[in-house]
Amino acid sequence: MIGSFFARPPPRLVEVADVSTYRRAERFYMDDTTLYAASALFRSLPQHDRCILLQSMQLRKYPVGGCLMSQTECIDAIGLLVSGRADVFMRWGGNGATPVGHVYPGDFFGDLACLTDRRAIVSIVCRDSVSAYVMPYHDFVGKLEVHDHLKNYFIQSAFKKLWKIFQVVRDEMACQIPYALPDVDLPAAIEKAVKYINGHYKRPISLSEVAYEAGMSASSLSRLFKQSMGHSFKVYLNQCRIAQAKYLMARKNMNVTEACFAVGYNDAAYFTRIFRKLEGCNPSQFKKSLAGTVSQLWEAI
Repeated sequence: MIGSFFARPPPRLVEVADVSTYRRAERFYMDDTTLYAASALFRSLPQHDRCILLQSMQLRKYPVGGCLMSQTECIDAIGLLVSGRADVFMRWGGNGATPVGHVYPGDFFGDLACLTDRRAIVSIVCRDSVSAYVMPYHDFVGKLEVHDHLKNYFIQSAFKKLWKIFQVVRDEMACQIPYALPDVDLPAAIEKAVKYINGHYKRPISLSEVAYEAGMSASSLSRLFKQSMGHSFKVYLNQCRIAQAKYLMARKNMNVTEACFAVGYNDAAYFTRIFRKLEGCNPSQFKKSLAGTVSQLWEAI
């Protein structure tokens, strides 16, 4: 349902706590005065630009489960949340919808369109009943072209949001095991072996130990494991450890040595050799590639 144009002058801004104060208090609603004071945009805009932006917006309401935007579809409107909450999801690489953020009162949505061809790169779904001030996409872009202060604010804001999304996707990729299990039913003994390895790879474990847990001799498990999985017990163990090491370096900001010992290796040189064999680069290069991506993105901002 669309309300009337919000054409009245904005109320006097007052100093209040930021939006997080209202989130912690579980108050997902703001009156107009609080909303304007809590938003970094409204605090930073000159009075003239603020009036131009606000007077162009309409009040719109969305139900629980309503979609503020859908990934890959054209963005029709840019909005400012007034009440309720919404969750942000992204699909990538054939994966399901991955949560990448939230939208709370005082947050804008749709402004990533500043960096795209108007296609949404995320989906935003209402967790609560939501009210938002919105304006048509073309009106929004037109105002950015005329008002440099607005344009600079939204471009920087969009880059920051894009970087947060990239971090989530990067972390998800870093913690994924870099292989796929065979698309067949595994023998019960191999399922037991795989489950045991997945739960104990962070400490030294041997083929004999895993074979005992699976109820087989070491030689029998070795043959059946390779037949079922397509590679040996040792390769599988190293893949688990290296995948977790990548996650720890990317998500937990561990250095190479810390990650090495955290995933069950006790020799940094051996860890580096295995990492290079599986990933095509050494762990130090992997760490530098993460830092390099950060630098490139912030240079663009």
